[in-house]
Amino acid sequence: MTHLNRSRSRLMLGCGSAALALGLVLAPHRAEAQAINGSGTVVQGSAVIIDTVPSETTIDVASPTAVIDWTPTEDAGGNALDFLPTATTARFQSGQLADFAVLNRILPSTNGNIVVINGSVLSRVTDAATGASVPGGFVAFYSPTGILIGSTATFDVGRLLLTTLDPDLQGFQNFASFGGNLTLTGAAGSTARIQIDPGAQILATPENAFFAVVAADVQMLGSARINGSHAYVAGEVVNLSFSNGLFNISVPVGTAASGNVMQLDGDIGGPSSNGVGDNHMIYAVAAAQADPISMIFRGNLGFDPAQSAGIVNGEIILSANHDVFGRTVDGGFIGDGINATFGANSATSTVQADIFLEDFAASSSLLAISTHRTQATAFNGASSVAGNLLMVGRENAALTASNGNTFTISGDVLVSAQDYGVSSSTLQALDQIDAIGGVAFIDVVLDGTVNIGGNALVAADAFAGADTLSLLAGSAQGGQALIGATNGTLNITGNATANYADGCAVGGRPCAHDRTGRPNEQDRRHRAPRQGAGRPHACADSAGIGQCRR
Repeated sequence: MTHLNRSRSRLMLGCGSAALALGLVLAPHRAEAQAINGSGTVVQGSAVIIDTVPSETTIDVASPTAVIDWTPTEDAGGNALDFLPTATTARFQSGQLADFAVLNRILPSTNGNIVVINGSVLSRVTDAATGASVPGGFVAFYSPTGILIGSTATFDVGRLLLTTLDPDLQGFQNFASFGGNLTLTGAAGSTARIQIDPGAQILATPENAFFAVVAADVQMLGSARINGSHAYVAGEVVNLSFSNGLFNISVPVGTAASGNVMQLDGDIGGPSSNGVGDNHMIYAVAAAQADPISMIFRGNLGFDPAQSAGIVNGEIILSANHDVFGRTVDGGFIGDGINATFGANSATSTVQADIFLEDFAASSSLLAISTHRTQATAFNGASSVAGNLLMVGRENAALTASNGNTFTISGDVLVSAQDYGVSSSTLQALDQIDAIGGVAFIDVVLDGTVNIGGNALVAADAFAGADTLSLLAGSAQGGQALIGATNGTLNITGNATANYADGCAVGGRPCAHDRTGRPNEQDRRHRAPRQGAGRPHACADSAGIGQCRR
């Protein structure tokens, strides 16, 4: 297990937006016997910091939004003490307001240590009907040097943001008030991480709650149960907005970190939706800046079973090098299931970005889309998806089971390495109008088992684009689409289809290999029969239809 090094290189704190003088601004507050190891200064809004109870710090917020700058308490060597130690509590509350938001900006220590939270964070408001203190409010923690949520940490809040990127203060106010756009900007080249250790627990029970983690590097290994939506984002500049349980997430500048910049390997979910308008989502979004990146998903993802028929119990969107808008990525809508089309050419980076799903359980329909490789496997243990599984990888998309393990999908499966040429009058390069399909396959080997409860579509089609200014059409070359079992079992309840067409441009524009504009479409399709253990499944690739490996 990878853990943060508390003496990682110091990062300079970005100035971000200037603090706005809204309401009462209090004088600096010095820590004595409080829970929080730091001195707090309210720089925007109105709040009082109270330390009358041993091992507890209470922050009473009297304005709709407040911003507090914390200067960490240090030892003699300039190292920050744990910001919130084990067996201590930070309580955020408002005795006057039905809702509030507070941004805690934790300034770098002398040695640039990572912020460590091992205690309990509570956020409370007063229920207007009963007068009881209940979970509510929005609490955010920002540290440019990284945040470690330790194994003994617990959060019981209304909404929560953890970030290493500096929040724009006006944007924070807008985001907290009505879900407007919040821009978070990291120091150039920052690789600061947020890590949530196994054992850490995040709880947000109010309706329309959310939990967002935004950093150059995100490692979520704990438990998060949210009555709403999750957003895990890796980038250097990130824009967030939130409405009716749905996030819009854009990453104008990708992360400067490399390798595995996103890992979700815990217990991540929450209660099911109550119906229309109560959207429950899990988002994981990462974009590469200069070095290849990967996103790895294990553990448990998804929401509780729906309370009644016809209610979607939440959905999961995993995206590498694509922005996400609600339930839509690259022009494709997750709700369209196996019929969704992802051909908007909306990639935010050409640097390699891959998605790997390994030995996981998803209790909701799942879309995983990357600009390069998207692979899901049952290799060291079983994998499952309760719903549809949509996998898009422009170079390679693969679903596999091996080593005697079982991969079960209750709904439909899409495994797509389709490619779409650009159709535009303002092309950056002429070769953008061409399309080359990748490699897409379902493969079962070494006594593995794949069970698909619905239909399976494996697609490596290519769809040419066009220079609409010069009326020049691009070329399209289909890739490889394969469905096979070798010493394994593949059970598909519905239809199994492998597509690898050299297709026409999106929108019906002609495609032609000779770029003359003459239609020259090849649409080779094969519908594979349903077959069981040990029997070869029909395969399709750009060379024609044959038999799978025996």
